Amino acid sequence: MFAWGSINQITYLCVALKRKIIVFELNNTKHRYKKLKELAPPKEIHWIGVYGDRLCVGYLSGFGLFSILGEGQMLKLIHSDDLSLGFVVLNPLVGLCCVELEQKGSKEYLLCFDMLGVYVDSQGRRARRQELMWPSSPNCIAHSGRHLFICSESTVDVFDVYSATWIQTMQIKKAKTLCRDGSLMLWTGGDTPKLLFIKDRKTEDIDAELVVPDGAAPSRKVKYLEKNKSKRRFSFKQPSAAATTKTDISGPINFSHIKHYGPDAVPTLVARTSEEEIFNPKGPGYPVSASRRPTASGRKVRGPNPGTRPGVEPDDNLAMARRTGSALLTENPLQQVVEDN
Repeated sequence: MFAWGSINQITYLCVALKRKIIVFELNNTKHRYKKLKELAPPKEIHWIGVYGDRLCVGYLSGFGLFSILGEGQMLKLIHSDDLSLGFVVLNPLVGLCCVELEQKGSKEYLLCFDMLGVYVDSQGRRARRQELMWPSSPNCIAHSGRHLFICSESTVDVFDVYSATWIQTMQIKKAKTLCRDGSLMLWTGGDTPKLLFIKDRKTEDIDAELVVPDGAAPSRKVKYLEKNKSKRRFSFKQPSAAATTKTDISGPINFSHIKHYGPDAVPTLVARTSEEEIFNPKGPGYPVSASRRPTASGRKVRGPNPGTRPGVEPDDNLAMARRTGSALLTENPLQQVVEDN
């Protein structure tokens, strides 16, 4: 939040943070500004405004006045001894705006909360018995001269701050003030936002118009920025094809794609092994037993013992084994394969 004002032809800028306010003095020095002081309101800040040489701060259930140039404590605009204003302190009312009024040589302040508005004097005591009640809960409040604008979700209500009377209601939904006097409002109730210019027909020039610069024609500053625009370009390096091929992993060699079930299904890969590797686990070149060769039906045919020769009787095989000194294989061939593996 920001607020500014001029004192003795010097501009002061007040910047409100969550729980403190920083006051800057704007000047013509090298740094263009100077930090003057820091102010600490008692509660979270909701609104600030400058009136003369004093800064008005709106917080939860109250308003206060700070001196911009001088020192001293904050002057509360809700006096604790005034019992008629006790409901303001006891209830969590948000301070949205404060209007300073000159009434017959004395100052009054209209304190605008989110539920109502009350009139107090410079000491914080009630100045009028009359109160301003809002038709609906306001989103923001602005004032210009004697007019007070209450912007809510559905309407914009206008009040006279001196007579404390209602003037009119404008059917403008979701309007938000863009300046302190409420002359510029942003309307967001339709498909596209629109800028509204509000003026008083009685006191202001009716033919006055709001001059909005054409965005199609660039200003001198924009032309200067485009002329001195940096020509620096950003390049992105990508690895070469040779570097990527070195790190690539080769695909499977001994697998074949059997069936694919859909875009998200994982293909089934089956190992392709030769007939000799299946039925001869001892390696290539070793003779395959006839008992292990599959038939057309896929069943194994029982053959002679691998330790015997075809067409020779068992007794002759035993005699031949004794002459050659070789052992006669009488074990089960399947059991022998398992033991060899």
